[in-house]
This record gives sequence, C-alpha cells and structure tokens, in this order.
Amino acid sequence: MSAQGCELVDGVPPVRPAHGTRRVMLDAAGRVTLPDGWPGEVVLARLPGPCVGMYTAAAFERTAEALVQADPVRARWFLRDAVEVPVGTRRRVAIAPALRSYAQITSGEPCILAGTKDHLELWDETWWQASGRTTPALAAPVSD
Repeated sequence: MSAQGCELVDGVPPVRPAHGTRRVMLDAAGRVTLPDGWPGEVVLARLPGPCVGMYTAAAFERTAEALVQADPVRARWFLRDAVEVPVGTRRRVAIAPALRSYAQITSGEPCILAGTKDHLELWDETWWQASGRTTPALAAPVSD
C-alpha cells in the first residue's frame, strides 16, 4: 500500500512503508543513501543480527516503549547506542562509528539495506548471506 493510502499514525502521515532489499555501500564518510520518502531525521539503533536499525522518530518511540514494557533489559540494550541523525540533502545518513563497528560494516564494502515495514535494517553483506538470505544487485551510488 502506498503512503497516500495509509492511515495517520498519532496524527502524522507515515513515511513510505519500508520494504524491499537492495545492495548498497557506505561512502568514505560512513554514509548510506536512504530510499525516497524518509524524513529529515532518523534514529539509528543496534538490532540483533548484528545490524543497524533505521527508524523514523515515531517508529523508534513506539518500538522503544513496547520493549520497555515487555523486556526492560532488552530495551536498555536497544537504547544504549541509539542516536538521532539528520538526513542530508542527497538522502544520506552518517552511520555512527560505534554502530558500524557493532554491525561490522565498512565503508566501501557492500552492505544490505532491507525494509521491514516500519524501519530499515543495514547489514554487512557477509552476515546477511550467513543468515541464509539472498543478496540483491548493487544499487547505483549517489555521487557528490
């Protein structure tokens, strides 16, 4: 369903649903290009895998609150390295060094950007393949 056909969430129209998978690379500055439709700021957080989760502020708050209620220890792990980052004019987001290290993501090496409805996941390609998933074709990079 397109974003235009979605209901309002907390009085705010949602971002385009996160779906699909593409192969991407971080640039030399540790940035990845997001798909069209993401807002001017995202929240990055550690997810099991290991991978980096990318959320809108509203989706992050819903996820964090659900975790706090269900499993406070897991919520602390999820929240510990979470960081809000701006989306640049070319839809690029800088991945914090601690999160890149955790997910074993390296600039210039292929990564996987996977949509999971309310957030995106950024995976090291080796971890993605080890989990039994299929690797898509490499997306065209956005030039400076």
